[in-house]
Amino acid sequence: MNEEEIKRKVLSYLGFAKKSGRVLVGQSAVTDGARSGAARAVVLASDASERTKKQINDKCSSHGVKIAPVALTGDEIARALGSGMTVSAAAVTDAGLASAILKAACGGDQPNDQLKERIFPRESGNR
Repeated sequence: MNEEEIKRKVLSYLGFAKKSGRVLVGQSAVTDGARSGAARAVVLASDASERTKKQINDKCSSHGVKIAPVALTGDEIARALGSGMTVSAAAVTDAGLASAILKAACGGDQPNDQLKERIFPRESGNR
């Protein structure tokens, strides 16, 4: 499956999660969801600020929430969720949808390892 097909599939799952009321939108909602255990998988915008990426990555890592390593912009995520504003992150609260998103995005690899390579390339020094 190529990158565009992966993006389309993940965005479709996000839209379905929004329609079924099983999504948390925005940095604070995602970090609160990770802390409370409600968040099952997170989609992080590739154009989010470095601070936002680090905060969400740290919170998800410490609470065992997987981050889907897919390169979606905040505008792409916002369109899938029907939001008029750019979205830095979205968390899916349904275990089945989270599993489907992670499977589509990772293909069986470790999601957080792929995420670190895409968001924090080795040369950036932010690892």
